[in-house]
Amino acid sequence: VLRLDDGRRQAAYEELGFVPGAPGEALVVARGSDVRDPGLEVETIYALVPGAAALRVTTVLRHTGSPPPAALEVGDSIRWGAASPRAAALPACPPAPALVPHLAAAGDLGSYAYLAADPVGFRCGDDTGVTWTTLAAFDPASPDGAAPGKTVVRWIGVGERADTTSATAAAREARGDPLERVVVRTTDAAGEPVAEAVVRLTGERGTPPETLRTDAGGRGLALLPPGRWRATAESPARAGAGLAPFDPPLVEPLELPLGPPGRLELDVQLADTAGGALARAPVRVLVRGVPPTPDPSFGGPFSAGGAGRTFVAADGRSSRPLPPGTYAVLVTRGPEYDLLEETIDVPPGGAGRVQGTLTRRVETAGWLAADFHLHTTASTDAGTPPRDRVLGCAAEGVELLAATDHNETTDLMPHVEALGLADRMLAVAGTELTTDASRVPAGHLALFPLARDPAAPRVSTPVPWLDLGFAELAAGARRLPGALLQVNHPRDPGDGAFALLGLAAGDAASLRSLDFDLLEVADGRAFERTPEAVADWARLIACGRRVAPTGGSGAHALATPPCGWPRTWVFAARDDAGGFSPDGLAAALRSGRVVVSSGPFVALRVDDVPAGGTVVPRGRGVLASVRVEAAPWIEVTRVRVLLNGREALALAPTARPPETVRLETQAPLPLDGDAAVWAEVEGSAPLPVLEPDSPIRPWALTGAVWVDANGDGKLQFGGAGCGP
Repeated sequence: VLRLDDGRRQAAYEELGFVPGAPGEALVVARGSDVRDPGLEVETIYALVPGAAALRVTTVLRHTGSPPPAALEVGDSIRWGAASPRAAALPACPPAPALVPHLAAAGDLGSYAYLAADPVGFRCGDDTGVTWTTLAAFDPASPDGAAPGKTVVRWIGVGERADTTSATAAAREARGDPLERVVVRTTDAAGEPVAEAVVRLTGERGTPPETLRTDAGGRGLALLPPGRWRATAESPARAGAGLAPFDPPLVEPLELPLGPPGRLELDVQLADTAGGALARAPVRVLVRGVPPTPDPSFGGPFSAGGAGRTFVAADGRSSRPLPPGTYAVLVTRGPEYDLLEETIDVPPGGAGRVQGTLTRRVETAGWLAADFHLHTTASTDAGTPPRDRVLGCAAEGVELLAATDHNETTDLMPHVEALGLADRMLAVAGTELTTDASRVPAGHLALFPLARDPAAPRVSTPVPWLDLGFAELAAGARRLPGALLQVNHPRDPGDGAFALLGLAAGDAASLRSLDFDLLEVADGRAFERTPEAVADWARLIACGRRVAPTGGSGAHALATPPCGWPRTWVFAARDDAGGFSPDGLAAALRSGRVVVSSGPFVALRVDDVPAGGTVVPRGRGVLASVRVEAAPWIEVTRVRVLLNGREALALAPTARPPETVRLETQAPLPLDGDAAVWAEVEGSAPLPVLEPDSPIRPWALTGAVWVDANGDGKLQFGGAGCGP
C-alpha cells in the first residue's frame, strides 16, 4: 500500500485498467490522487513479464495544483499476511538513518521479498505483520519539468519455498542483479542427509541474513549476489556444527553438518483445587535457552503449533524436536492458575521431560474471562489462522472471544466446535471498523456480537465505514439488533478515535456526546496508553455515562501479546461458557459488572452492591468492600478505591506471594452527593508469561458502582463540564 508523508496522506485510486506493454508483458495502471489534496496526482503501474516471479511496481507522483504542498516522503506499507520477517530470522528494521537493501518474509508454504531501485537500500520501520518503507522524498516546490513529479520503482518477489532466498532471487533477477549459484547439503555426523533443514546465510556487513530450506534429500539451491558469505545449518531437532565460509559460485555442494537430535516431552494437567481431580486442556509453553544454549525457534509468530519460543499443547501433552542443551520451560494456563517452571537438560539423542500439574489459584466463580479484540488471517496485517487463534485463547483460560478483523466479519465459533471446546467457550462474530483509508479517519471501532445468516450473501462488514464520521458509524451500528459498539485503543495517536477527533483530555462534554457502549481502556499492543484511556473513562463515569470498560489483547500474532493479555472478566452467573448466548453476553456487558485485568482479580462491593449496580445509602456514607486475588507469580503493590475519579482509599496489600488473597478489607466512604465508585489495582514487576520487552504489567480496574445519595432515581454529580 502506497505510504505518503509518513502515513499522514492517503492515495485514493479512482481508475483501474489494463494498458498495452511490451510483447507478453501484463500491465495494470491505477490512477487517483491524495484524498486531501486532489492536485497531488498518483499513478501506479504494476508490470509482470513472462516467466518472472517478481512484480515491478512503479509509482509516479505529480503536483498540478497551487500552492504546492511541503516536501513529503514516499514509501510503502507492506502487510505480510501469514508470512513474517521473523520466520525468516531477519532482524528488526534499524533506527534511522540506517538503510536496508531489501525486505523478506517467509510463511509455511512460500515467501516474499521487497527491493527498491537503489541497491544501497532504504529506511524502514516495522511492527507485527506490517513493515513500512521510505524510498524517496518528493518536493513539489522544486519544479522538475512542466509538472513537478517523482518516480519510485520497487520489485516484489514471490518464492516457491518457505525461505527468503527463493523470493529475493526472483526480485534481484527482475532488477537485473548479477547472481551466482550455490548448492548446499545438510548431513548428520554419519554423513547421512538431514531433510527440511534451514541454512542461514550471512553476507558482508550491512546485508540482511538469508535463509535456504533444504529438500527431502538434504540439498538446497540458492542464487546469491557475489561476495563473501558464511553458512550454518539447523533443524527443529538439531543444532548446527559451526560456520562454513564460502564465495559464490559453488560447483560442488557445500557440506553443512548438524549435531545429534533431541526432544522435549511434555505432560501437564489441570486441577481446580490442590489435590483435586485432574483434567486435560490446552496450555501454552514457553521455552528459553539457558546460556550458552540459544533460544529455540518453533516457527514464525502466528502458529499455535510454534511461534518463536512458544507453542500451545492442545491437551497438555506434546512431543517435539528440540536441539540438545539446557532450557528453562514455563507452562501457563493464564492468570487464574499457577505456573509450572522447570529447567531441563536435553541430552544428545535423548529427551528432556516436563511433567506436572497447574492448579487454579484465583476464585472467579460466576465470572467468564473474555477478549473482545482479536485478529486472524482475515486481517491483512495478521497471520494467525482462526483455529490457532481459538487454541491460543483456550490456552490462556479465555472463555469468551470476539474476532475483530479489519473491515471483515469473522465468526470463530465453528472452530471452537471443531476443537471440541464448545462446552467451555463462546465465540461471537465481530468486526473492527478500520477507517484508516477514509479521508478523515475516525479510528478503530469494534462491533459484536453480530448475527450471521449462512444463507445470506457474504459481506465484509454489516455497515458502511469508508469516509464516514464517528456519528455516522455509530448510527450504522445502532441499526444492528443487539450489537455493541466498542471504541478500541482510543488514545493511540495513529488510529485511536479520541486522538483523531482531537478531543482534549479534559473535554468530558465532547466525550459524553459520542454514542458507544464499551471503551477499551487497556489494549495489549498499546498498554502504555492505559492511564490516558482510563482517565477518559473516569470522566465519562463522573458525568453519569454508563459505559463499561473493557480490555483486549489486540493480538495479531499468537503471543505478542497472547490472547487475554489484558482481558475482561464478565459476570455471567456461570462458570462455563457452554450454552451461554450472544444476547446473554451483550446483556452482561451492558450491566457494567466487569473487571479489566492483566493479572489480578478484584471484587468491589459498595453496601454489598457489586459493580454495575446502584446503591441508595441509608446514611451519609457507604461501606466499600474490596477483595484482591492474584496467582503467586503476579505482583500486587497498590490498591485504590476511587470516588468520582478522586482517590478515596489508598491501600497496601496485606499478604504477599505465594498467598492468593492479597487484600480483603472494608472501609467507610463519606458522601456529599451522588457518586460513582470503582477500584484500581497495580503492580510493577514484569509478567514471566510475556516477552521480556512487553510493557504489560499487573493491573486491574473494576466497573463502577453507582450511588444515588438522595434516592431520587437520578445521578447528578458531573458538574458543568459534562455539558447538557
